Amino acid sequence: MCGVQVSSTFERLRAASEGGEAALAAAQARFLAVSSGLEGASESLQDQLIAAKAEASEASTRISQSMMEKKHAEERLKTLEREFKSSSAQYQRDQDSIGRHQAQVEQLQ
Repeated sequence: MCGVQVSSTFERLRAASEGGEAALAAAQARFLAVSSGLEGASESLQDQLIAAKAEASEASTRISQSMMEKKHAEERLKTLEREFKSSSAQYQRDQDSIGRHQAQVEQLQ
């Protein structure tokens, strides 16, 4: 009975050990993949982090530039809208004046 119990315990420990070895191998493979770089490149994790920070900085700069361009475009749009309203009003006044003058010319004829 004692031999069967020892054998059973041994089998459980061996199975657990094999599972642990498989998990260790998978973790090591994943670590190597991350450490060796993105897409198999030979960049270290630190190099990847530096590159990511540089990309983030560039993106932040592009965002700031785009926001400035948007602000200037909105200001220009407001200016053009005011000019358009003014021009439209002047055009309407001119059309009214032309209509009155044409009516006067027709009366004189």
